[in-house]
Amino acid sequence: MREPLSPQRLAEAIGRAFALPGHEADPCPANRARIAAPSLAGGDAAALAREVDFERRRCRP
Repeated sequence: MREPLSPQRLAEAIGRAFALPGHEADPCPANRARIAAPSLAGGDAAALAREVDFERRRCRP
């Protein structure tokens, strides 16, 4: 017998079904990649500060 679906698993399944290709539910891995990108690391200090602030507020427990 299959395990019943929890509301969280149901919502995740619906999200995967209707999401655009390449869409990630968790923005943190993409944010970390942007922080590590040479274009931000050596260039736009304001953009880098925004990405680091997002990382601190949303991606760390």
